[in-house]
Amino acid sequence: SEFCESNWMVRALTNKMVGPLASEDVMIAKEILKRKCLIGLMDRMEESIVRFHAYFGFGDAGDLDCAVRNYANGGDLANHHSHPRLDPNGETWKVLERKNGLDIQLYEYAKQLFEEQGMWMKSQNIL
Repeated sequence: SEFCESNWMVRALTNKMVGPLASEDVMIAKEILKRKCLIGLMDRMEESIVRFHAYFGFGDAGDLDCAVRNYANGGDLANHHSHPRLDPNGETWKVLERKNGLDIQLYEYAKQLFEEQGMWMKSQNIL
């Protein structure tokens, strides 16, 4: 469908909201993530909040506890939107994958970067 997003994150990071994208665009997006972003993951929200708190110095232990309680582990302010599970072999999945293949590559890299940043933060005694 013409209304389906097409690699929105890669486009936003590279400022190429229209037109075709190339493999070098995803490489640029990866480099931007690496140099400019502290990665957080929804499926590891508590760990992400702890990292943000430590890195950016957001308040004291009470503030951290409040953020974890409210935004992670099903807290009142956590993301409670349910989404249907898609069959990875189904047509809908295939269409989304075809339209967003570069964003999928970027997400896989972001998960790797999350691990690397965690190791770095521990080595620097930030965590």
